[in-house]
Amino acid sequence: MSVVSKFNQLIEKYSSLTYQQVAGITAQQVRDEFPDARLSSTFVKKVKTLLLRHAEKIEDQSNLQRLKTQAWDWLQANFPDIEAEVTRQDGRPCILLWPKGRPPESEDE
Repeated sequence: MSVVSKFNQLIEKYSSLTYQQVAGITAQQVRDEFPDARLSSTFVKKVKTLLLRHAEKIEDQSNLQRLKTQAWDWLQANFPDIEAEVTRQDGRPCILLWPKGRPPESEDE
């Protein structure tokens, strides 16, 4: 089994762990995942760093989705007669809001 495929298995194995749990993985636990290989400490550190980055990315995506849901729920609770659309203005993401039943006003008007 190649190192890349073994690393992909590690990502899958540890994908349900939080960032803090991945941070708690020891160098020996990483070495144990590659029983037939002699691993340098640099390689082990890099594997752990990549696992941490992956865990951080998953948590960031989860946090972003939770914030989007909270924002939408707040808008619906406080402004039930609005429609919203995620768009970009000047290259930056933004949310366009308008009353239901009316088309959004464009910047050209």
